[in-house]
Amino acid sequence: MQNKILERLQKDPHLKELFLLLAEELNSSDIQSLLIEAFRKRSMNISPSWVLNEFQNNRFYKPSEIPQADYNRFDQLAFSLLSGDWHSLDLSPVTPLGTCTSISNLSQNRMVSTIRNSEVVADSTTTLALKAAHLRKECLAGDSKSPVIIKCSSSHRLLRAQYFEEEKFSAHFRVFSLVSAGRDTGNSSFEMNQLEEHIRFYLTLASKLQVLHDAEVHVSDFTGEFRMSYIEEMFERLGASFEGIGFLSDPDRTEARNYYSPLAFRIRFRDPDQQSWDLVDGGFTNWTQLLLNNRKERLLSSAIGSELLLRVFPETLNNLE
Repeated sequence: MQNKILERLQKDPHLKELFLLLAEELNSSDIQSLLIEAFRKRSMNISPSWVLNEFQNNRFYKPSEIPQADYNRFDQLAFSLLSGDWHSLDLSPVTPLGTCTSISNLSQNRMVSTIRNSEVVADSTTTLALKAAHLRKECLAGDSKSPVIIKCSSSHRLLRAQYFEEEKFSAHFRVFSLVSAGRDTGNSSFEMNQLEEHIRFYLTLASKLQVLHDAEVHVSDFTGEFRMSYIEEMFERLGASFEGIGFLSDPDRTEARNYYSPLAFRIRFRDPDQQSWDLVDGGFTNWTQLLLNNRKERLLSSAIGSELLLRVFPETLNNLE
């Protein structure tokens, strides 16, 4: 798609000149002012009937078919399972332009960029990472080796620009996300403690919703250097709390191999038709290392697709009665 756009621009010298002007020559403030005025003038020629037609037919604008009250009940349960040291955040709908691309190397084409040097939140864990990095920066200002762990959570609706073929996926969708940020304290203690806390939270939530049957927890070491005994010991502790769950080491996982490091995890659920759904995904990233320019920083992010869960298991909230 990107190549086709560039090919078309190359054929028209005026469009090519405009593209270079916007992409390379104008500063951010001038681009913002130019586009704000351009879209103001374009909006003056838009009719109410066109707006209604767009609302009815454009995948970006259709409301979720799941009642908001159901999301509220899900969120109330999820937040109630977190301890008091978790910050619950109601995120802004937008985040600085390049948030995802700058720290995770995802293509900006997946995001919906705005004309005000921002982008609609496409991954709430990256925005939570910004908040966690800000709070960690305050800790480090008082103690350059501060061991304080910052934990942030949020329920947020994300917007993705790419097209999804799976009918249960949509352009915008709700997720419940967690991030834990701290400092390397040796012996992989930060990694294992936070990994177990995240997994235990999702398993407890799934147990409350009665969708935990036949679930599997997959943990992958993308570096091949992590001590397997640590993971096995964690599996034993979790297995003692949650019966009938599969715990598997998954070193051959290919998805997100260039996104997470060293460890990633996912929790797979099976619907009544025995179709598998990876409703929970998470792992360690170097985002706070990049944001704080400090290689000792550590970050674990994860999320459960709350909207997808309610689509796959529509009877779920009846279990909360």
